[in-house]
Amino acid sequence: MQTWIMLNAPEPASPELASTEPNSTAPNSTAPNSPEPASTEPTPTEPPATGPPASEPTSPPATTPTSEAPTSEPPSSPPAPTTPPTTPPTTPPTSAPAATKWAPYTDYVAGQLVTYQGVRYQVLETHTSLPGWEPTALPALFKKI
Repeated sequence: MQTWIMLNAPEPASPELASTEPNSTAPNSTAPNSPEPASTEPTPTEPPATGPPASEPTSPPATTPTSEAPTSEPPSSPPAPTTPPTTPPTTPPTSAPAATKWAPYTDYVAGQLVTYQGVRYQVLETHTSLPGWEPTALPALFKKI
């Protein structure tokens, strides 16, 4: 069996002081002089309407529900079809789009046509050209047409 000894612990001067009274240096949250914390919730101005009405309605409903069939007949013919638009279709271009001469530091869009050393190329990926990125040097960016 082990015995534990508390060293340097103050001994109570009398048995009355050894009671469960709170330490005088510890804050006492139940002191009668401490103010109550203010509530952070707003006070409601009107109670919520969650229950049934306080009284019965004062007038009967304007119409009474029925189980009879409707009195009007559904339309006998389908609605008229919509007319197609009257704008004429666009005609495809008669000539191929013009190719621009390849140059460094130029923005190129995928699908654009360029010429380099007299040969036409199609841009495969949108990019900005740099020196050394000529169509002959980068087949990943240009396709010979």
